Amino acid sequence: MGPIQKNESPQAAASRALYEETGLRVYPEQLIELPTIYTAKLISKNSRSKIIHLTIFTCRGFDSDLRLGEATEPEWIPLDKLSTLQLLPNTEKIIEDCSHKFFVN
Repeated sequence: MGPIQKNESPQAAASRALYEETGLRVYPEQLIELPTIYTAKLISKNSRSKIIHLTIFTCRGFDSDLRLGEATEPEWIPLDKLSTLQLLPNTEKIIEDCSHKFFVN
């Protein structure tokens, strides 16, 4: 994804990154920002750490199909398989929060 570009809103950056990495097209006005800012500690290969703050967006629809991204091979997986994957810190919690807030009755 890279940083937000000059004069680009966070929603536009998220929309651009989603398309670049997955082929899914969602328009900035379709995005819903979650009220929680998530924090994660990342450890690099040289053992340096940094704290990142994540603003999360969700949406109920998108155009197009999954395709290979610039550096990813996206796929749909069942929520109950999340614990079997190597994910970035907080990813499972973020997905769980999103699914409970928006998709579970």
